[in-house]
Amino acid sequence: MSFTNTKRMTAALLACLLILPASAGLSSCGTDTSQETQSASTADSATDAQESVAAADRCDLPEDLSFDNAEISFLYADTQGKNDELVSDGNSGLISEAVFERNELVRNQLRVKLSFLPSEEDSVATKLENDVASSLGSYDIVVNGTYRAVSPALSGHYQNLSAVDYIDTSKSYWTQGFNDLVTFTPQRKQYLASGAAAISMFRYVFLTLYNRTEMESRKLPDMYETVKNGDWTLDTQLSMIKDLYQDKNSDSKANTGDFFGFVTGSGSSIDPYMVAANIHLVVKDADTQALKFDTDSLKRVSDLQAKVSLLYNDASTYFYRNSTSIEDWAGRTKNIINAFTAKNAMMVTCLFLDMETEIESLTPMSYGIAPLPKFDKAQTRYYSYVQDQVSCFGISAGVKSAERVSMLGAVLESMAWNSGKIIPNAYYNTNLSLKFMQDPQSVEMLDLIFETVQFDFSSTCSNMFSGLVLRDELRPLLCSTTAKVASASRRWDEKMKKILADANEKIARLP
Repeated sequence: MSFTNTKRMTAALLACLLILPASAGLSSCGTDTSQETQSASTADSATDAQESVAAADRCDLPEDLSFDNAEISFLYADTQGKNDELVSDGNSGLISEAVFERNELVRNQLRVKLSFLPSEEDSVATKLENDVASSLGSYDIVVNGTYRAVSPALSGHYQNLSAVDYIDTSKSYWTQGFNDLVTFTPQRKQYLASGAAAISMFRYVFLTLYNRTEMESRKLPDMYETVKNGDWTLDTQLSMIKDLYQDKNSDSKANTGDFFGFVTGSGSSIDPYMVAANIHLVVKDADTQALKFDTDSLKRVSDLQAKVSLLYNDASTYFYRNSTSIEDWAGRTKNIINAFTAKNAMMVTCLFLDMETEIESLTPMSYGIAPLPKFDKAQTRYYSYVQDQVSCFGISAGVKSAERVSMLGAVLESMAWNSGKIIPNAYYNTNLSLKFMQDPQSVEMLDLIFETVQFDFSSTCSNMFSGLVLRDELRPLLCSTTAKVASASRRWDEKMKKILADANEKIARLP
């Protein structure tokens, strides 16, 4: 994934762009090439790279673009972790100030009024569907979680952004990994986009949070060095947490009042392992962009299950059981971070959102962060997973006026660009790096986590698989000691072929 929407990330990518062309130029030069020629070539390459980067970061909206105070409506999911991405009075802290400033910049740049219409998350897609069907055009821009938005997109409820004036989702302030995931057909049709405007893009990334004091007292390997050396694997995590269970409350039962080496959950907390092992079951054909089920990956799923089930079922692991209830989901994730702040866990799998909500309890502790472990040492890099509730943006197909659709394209582009200037600096460089991270090593781990974020179609777009949600099938399977991947995969193969064939037919019919 190209996650360029932070100043720190942008700086790193700029450095690579400047170095790589120069290195390529030097490596192609013969041994008799003069130093002057090399220097000139290097300088030209650096200049070209700078111009390329400037173009990727630059907003190309006309300077005199104005819409005479037209009112733009945003229908959005009013839920924790996302309800402050769009709406702010500017008086509730750093993030609030940044969002307020961004909105003012958009208003002033385009001379528009922004109207934000909150909705329960479960209702956004239904409201959009009804509005499109009725041709009322009550909503202009719709903001919803990725997994809830893809099915309406395939049903034709959003405009094709690649055909909309003023918007350019190839720019660095849009998240390219998500763009690639939801761009279809060789014509590159795209109906949804996400980027710097979505603070949830940062909040919903998974990490390993560990108690440094507990690890040092047990003389366990330094986590920073373990990660840097490429040794942070599922086997390593199991070896670290083994034999750490303590009956802290002396009731002779393993329960939440005890101390565990690892506390996690069997719901969303298990989702990152597929991406961390670089396993993707739904992929796109390189030529046609058609969705297909990658049966070749199933053997690796079986290997992954063997490792994850050992970790989950070790005596020093406690995991909260899965539930379909949203309230229970929120409760479980809170339980996991609370176990950590209560010093009942040496390490946990959690979201950055969990750290944010419990930062006051975390601050007195000595802790560090790491990515999710690799599958094994042969895996060449770490991969980080962003949860499927990240906000994405689209223009309602209920908007019939081509002129208005173009205006909405300009609004989305302005919002993304102005967000890129302000939001990452406020949330990532200030909130995460300075407030949440306790030392330079943790900041380095933070960068590593975000540099390796990867999207997965079967998770991010999970709700489009009617009748077989692979994400939900994998959760109990991966942590089970008895279920077999082989038997499950036989059932998946036939169903997924039909589901993806239907999805490809829908995509082909989209405007």
